[in-house]
Amino acid sequence: MINDIAPQKRLNQSVTLRGLWVSLSFILSSFFIGHAQGPKQWNSNEIYQALEKFNRFGSVLYIGAHPDDENTRLITYFANHELAQTAYLSLTRGGGGQNLIGPQLKTTLGIIRSHELLQARSIDGGQQLFTRAMDFGYCKHPNEALETWGEEEILRDVVRNFRKFKPDIVINRFNHRTPGTTHGHHTASALLSIEAFEKANDPNFDTESVKEFGLWQPKRLFFNTSWWFYGSQEAFDAADKTNLVEVAVGQYYAPLGQSNGELAARSRSMHKSQGFGSLSNREQETEYLELILGAMPGDKSNLFEGIPRDWSRLGLDNGHKIVRQMGQILQDFDFKNPHNNALGLLEVLNELKNLPESPLKDAKIKSLTQIIVQCLGLYVSVESSLPYATPKDEVMARVEITNRSHKPISLHRVYSDQLYFFENTQPTVIEALATKTIESLEAPLKSTDLSTPYWLKNPADPGKFNVSDVALIGAPFGPEPVLVTLEFTFKGYNFTLNTPMFYKYRDRVDGEVYDPFVILPALTLSTAEGVLVFNDDQPKQLDISLNAHRPAQKGSLTLQYPTHWRVAPEFIDFEIEQAGQQIDLSFTIYPPKGTQTGQLTPLAQVGDNFYTKSLLTVKYPHIPKITVLEQAQTTVLKMDVSRKTQRIGYIQGAGDQVDKGLSQLGYEVIALDPERLNIDELNQLEALVVGIRAFN
Repeated sequence: MINDIAPQKRLNQSVTLRGLWVSLSFILSSFFIGHAQGPKQWNSNEIYQALEKFNRFGSVLYIGAHPDDENTRLITYFANHELAQTAYLSLTRGGGGQNLIGPQLKTTLGIIRSHELLQARSIDGGQQLFTRAMDFGYCKHPNEALETWGEEEILRDVVRNFRKFKPDIVINRFNHRTPGTTHGHHTASALLSIEAFEKANDPNFDTESVKEFGLWQPKRLFFNTSWWFYGSQEAFDAADKTNLVEVAVGQYYAPLGQSNGELAARSRSMHKSQGFGSLSNREQETEYLELILGAMPGDKSNLFEGIPRDWSRLGLDNGHKIVRQMGQILQDFDFKNPHNNALGLLEVLNELKNLPESPLKDAKIKSLTQIIVQCLGLYVSVESSLPYATPKDEVMARVEITNRSHKPISLHRVYSDQLYFFENTQPTVIEALATKTIESLEAPLKSTDLSTPYWLKNPADPGKFNVSDVALIGAPFGPEPVLVTLEFTFKGYNFTLNTPMFYKYRDRVDGEVYDPFVILPALTLSTAEGVLVFNDDQPKQLDISLNAHRPAQKGSLTLQYPTHWRVAPEFIDFEIEQAGQQIDLSFTIYPPKGTQTGQLTPLAQVGDNFYTKSLLTVKYPHIPKITVLEQAQTTVLKMDVSRKTQRIGYIQGAGDQVDKGLSQLGYEVIALDPERLNIDELNQLEALVVGIRAFN
């Protein structure tokens, strides 16, 4: 039981707001690779391919259990050859897996793998979706997975994704008919997909998402089979393939300068934490799809048979202005001067806005707006001079817009729900090939939502993440801390852009680097040890670091601790003058008699504010910088262990700290390098411990 004595209120001091100067330039958020890794400018070929995709309809949803379950060859094929809206639904974020690039595990590994999925989709052209299911490691049967996750709740998540994304074709990665023969999460993903295929069109199931997205019925559902599921190539060759469709996936995409296999390998290689670097394949390959639900197409070479792939999906016939205009634009596309295509596309955008409301219409408007911005060469970036702010900090902003087309563009309005901008500016003409800068007034940051992934803001349930905002379920990440909206006019047509604020700086090696702008609490804490193990009655010292993110932090630090444990002193006063400064404080921990475990939770009080969160930042070259706020705590464990051995050899595993725990129990731990093991070294040890997944 946690000691429930509230920390004494020791001071009442106002906190001086820290001023921030923020330089804001702008780029549409969809043009960033991942979150705030820098703007990506499309070349003419990429713009043209995006236009072809905009002019086509049809959608495919691929479903698996973990971030690395997806078949990137098929996702690449559907997104780039079929020009279909293609998404991968990963039930979990992969926190139960290994980490071959660093020490992060569990929830932090799940964030890394979520970003790796976004990087993969930025290469193969797909979109990324999730449920709230938690990856709790290997399980042997789908019943275990469904019971742990909460089958009804995760089924709701899958159905919600169906209704929102509206897939015409659903493809399962795994076989639903073989429970107990593979990872339980795998089979469960297929079972949930099959059930969602029917439930998505049931008006009585999850009425909330029915109101939000309407009902949906996919046309057909396939299982992406292969020889592996048959046990051998010989067994697969001999099998009846009447119910199978063969899909050739070796196409060469001239506008992209790469083949399907090359793009798929690059996409697959983004799963770096799992060691899935892949070689490119430029040969023709065949994928097999087994029909599970729906009608087999009469022409097996046309998986979209019976599915409208033209503007009739929005009720338009071939004589409609949008249809005629798009045909003309694609036929006469100006590759040398892409800005010459913008006016015709704005006319299409204006016609789109007049159509009846629907999610498909909204998606087309968003897609076309991105294409228009790229045609105009409109570069707008949003930058912060500092990487973070704390709630209610004063922030200044500057909006810089560069018009790289050969035509003038008018800016009508710049505004944000989180920052002050000129909300009623007079129209400002940005001349051709010119840059315009607009500065805001200094004002407090409106947003108080601290920067941590939305699915980690609440304590998790046993098998799933607890998400308060239902609208976020399925999204890779939540809304940006600061989002800026700009309203433009070109040749009499209006279009609106939304963009996040980011932090840009110069690295001596990498040059221009972009990090996400984040909102942090005024103070964060961290404990030096995640676990303290006691094997006798002797006390141990626990060091706690306090990091100030706002100046003038003066207060007291206490430890909440389990019953029968003792901590000295009861509290420690502290004062931190500058933002960015760290101080270290220490408590002595006295264990109880007998075996017992519990949690030590540091709590800092500054005025009327209490702080218990630790700040974790992770950065790897292939993903954006990650910021996570977690509960600061140390697990304490009192054990009565009779040691029959003293010298233990230890081979380090993937991110584990077992050797540290053994040392705390009093063993002499000898670190061993598996590359240099020899029999003489092993003969000097009394025991050998191999770390988690060390064989990998």
